[in-house]
Amino acid sequence: MRRVLVVSLAVLIVAVILSSAFLLRRQHPPQSSPSYPVGGFAEDAPFYVGVTYCGNSTEEAKFLIDRVKNYTNLFVLQSGSMQTNINSMNEVCEYAASSGLNIVVYFGSNEYQNRYVRQFLDGNMSWRNKLVGVYFGDEPGGKMLDTNVELYDPKTGDTAIKHAGTRVTLTKADGTLISYSENGLIVVFASTKHFSANYHSDGRISLTTGTTQNRAYYMIEKNGTVYMVNQYGNEPLRVEDTSGLPKLETYETLMAERPFQNYDEAAQRLVNECKDYNDWLHSHWTLKSITSDYGLYWWDNLGEYDTVLAELGWNNTVAQEIALARGAANLQGKDWGTIITWKYTTEPYLTNGEEMYQQMRTSYQAGAKYILIFNYAEDMQGPYGTLEDNHFNALERFWREVVQNPNVTRGGTKAEAALVLPMNYGWGLRRSNDTIWGLWKPDDKSPQVWASLQDSSGKHGSKLDIVYDDPLYPVAGKYTQIIYWNQTG
Repeated sequence: MRRVLVVSLAVLIVAVILSSAFLLRRQHPPQSSPSYPVGGFAEDAPFYVGVTYCGNSTEEAKFLIDRVKNYTNLFVLQSGSMQTNINSMNEVCEYAASSGLNIVVYFGSNEYQNRYVRQFLDGNMSWRNKLVGVYFGDEPGGKMLDTNVELYDPKTGDTAIKHAGTRVTLTKADGTLISYSENGLIVVFASTKHFSANYHSDGRISLTTGTTQNRAYYMIEKNGTVYMVNQYGNEPLRVEDTSGLPKLETYETLMAERPFQNYDEAAQRLVNECKDYNDWLHSHWTLKSITSDYGLYWWDNLGEYDTVLAELGWNNTVAQEIALARGAANLQGKDWGTIITWKYTTEPYLTNGEEMYQQMRTSYQAGAKYILIFNYAEDMQGPYGTLEDNHFNALERFWREVVQNPNVTRGGTKAEAALVLPMNYGWGLRRSNDTIWGLWKPDDKSPQVWASLQDSSGKHGSKLDIVYDDPLYPVAGKYTQIIYWNQTG
C-alpha cells in the first residue's frame, strides 16, 4: 500500500479501530468452546462495490447510505467504536438492508473481541440474508513488514514478537524474556529467577542477580572465568565459588531458540496466526472472512482468509498490487478485490474522482469480486467523511458505465503470464531495498527478483499475475506463459 511513505493503514485508522491495535496477538479459545452455527447468510453474488463507514454515529451512517444506495450494492460498517455497541450496529445494518444494500461488518480479530462477534452474529437479525461476511482484522501481511507483530505458539506456550525493524523478542511460557538484536546481543530477563544476562557476540556474559535492594553484578569471560564487578570503578574480583550463581544457557543454545530463523519459519508463523482466528470464525459461523492488505497477500490467503482486498493508494503501482492479490487468489481458489485508500496523509486524503474511476474500472476488468472505497480520517469535516462530490460522481459513473454495461466484462483482462517468485520469499516488493518479512535486508536473490519483476510488469502490465513457488499450488497449465524469477534469456 505504500511505496513512498511507510505508514500502515492500521496506524492511520487507529482512532477508528482501537480494539484491533497493531499486534496480531490473540489467545486460543478454550477447546471446549461451543459451536454457534448461523444459517441463511447471503449467497455469493458475482460482484460487490461499495464504501466503508468508519465513524461512530448511526445518523451519519444512514446519511452515507442514502447518498450511495442507488449506485452501490455493498455497505461496509467498519466502525471501531460500534464494535462494542451491538444495538447501533444492528440499527445501521437494518437501514442498509432496507435500502437494498448487502452488508459486511468489521471486527478486530483479537481474542478479547470474540464476545462481541458472538453477541452480534448470534443476534436476531431481520437482515441476516444480506450479510456477506466479516471484515476480520486488517493488514496481517503489512504489519509483518512494517510494525510490531506478536505471534503466539500454542504448542510451546511461547510468544514471539517481531518488532518494527529487526529486533525479535521471545517470551517463554515461564515468563522469561529473551531479546535478540541485529548486532548479535542477546538479553535474557528472568524475573522469577531474579537475574538478567547480556550475552555479547564476543562470548562474554554480563550477569545481574538479586532484587532491586540486593543486586550483584558479574562478568563471565568467554573461557568461563567469573568476576564480580561494581558500579564504582573498583577492580573486579575473581569469583572462585560460582555454585550460587544461576545456571545459564550458552549463546549457541539461545540462538537456536531465536524465533524467525529463516523465511520458512516466518511464513509459517504468520500463516498459523491467521489460521488461528479464521478457524475460530469459520467453525462458528458459515460466512466469509475478509481482510485488506498491502503486501504478503499470498500468506493471508494461506491463513484461510476467504477474500483479500489489495489496498490501492500511496502512489503505489496498481497493476502490481492486482497481480499479487489476483495471483494468490487464482492459484489458491479464493476471491479477491481492491480497496481504494489514502493517496495523501492530509486532506483531501483520497485521490481525485477521475483516478478513482480508472482504478475501479481496472480492478473490475481484472476480475475483482469486491471494490471498496475506504472512507476515514481523524479530522473529517464533511458530512460524508473523506468522500466528496467528485468521488460520488466517480462511483455513480462506474456503476452506470461499467457495472451495468453489458459491453464491459468483469475479468475480461485475464492474466496471460505468471511471474513465479521463490517459495516463502516474503519481500515487500515496494522498492529495491525493501525488507523481507520485516526482518531481513535484501539478499543475494533480491537483485534478480527485482529485475524480473520490473521486466515482467513492463511486458505484461495488468495481464500479469505474481505467485510463489509452492508444490501445493502448482502453476503449470494455469497460464500461457510462466516466468521464473531466476530464468535467463
